[in-house]
Amino acid sequence: MTALEGASGLTGSATAALLALAEFMDDSHVGRLADALGLTHSGAVRLVSQLEAKGLAVRRNAADRRRVEVRLTAHGRHRARAARAARDAVVREATRGLDEKEAATLEGLLAKVIEARVTARVAARKTGASMAWWCRTCDFNACGRPQGRCPAQTTAGHAAQR
Repeated sequence: MTALEGASGLTGSATAALLALAEFMDDSHVGRLADALGLTHSGAVRLVSQLEAKGLAVRRNAADRRRVEVRLTAHGRHRARAARAARDAVVREATRGLDEKEAATLEGLLAKVIEARVTARVAARKTGASMAWWCRTCDFNACGRPQGRCPAQTTAGHAAQR
């Protein structure tokens, strides 16, 4: 998280919000952002105000005017790209010494860890618990989400059907 925060110039939930908005939540309403980050609605409103004050995001009324949507500015997208690049550099550095077989083993083990954590999170949400989404700082292309290979997405989909 330190690399993300350093590159984005933000801390905590603001960094996660920046990446989530850049990856999959641009034009989402504040309540959805609150849900993704595990914040109260008022906490998300304050967070969006912080992003706006730094010139990273703007609010606008949704089509039905009952909701407020959040969109990153060009400056916000630039900061999100910098944060993503910093995150990717940390992963490359951490896995640099692995050969192909070791990398495949690590990927399989991480998939199992993700599956276990996502299953537990879905079960907790079914009981009314509020918690941040697993993928709020993910790079969907890296995990294969568009191709249906993301372990968090597939696990959540299976768990929700149970």
